Amino acid sequence: MSNKKTNFLTIQMEKKAKTNASSSKMLLFFNFECPHCGTLSVYAKSIKKEVIICSHRGCKKMIIINNFQDIA
Repeated sequence: MSNKKTNFLTIQMEKKAKTNASSSKMLLFFNFECPHCGTLSVYAKSIKKEVIICSHRGCKKMIIINNFQDIA
């Protein structure tokens, strides 16, 4: 595979691994939909990482939360 094609595939994979989360200031949790399997996941705001693993037992892929600073 050429270097150009590998870079394109890497960029596509990175886009697919990112999602936005939603929350409210009053809530202690935030939720997001997994871009891989579509499962709605809920995590505590006390988690201080932008990269989270999907909670669905069949998926378990890494997800990057785009707006982590806004919801934490």
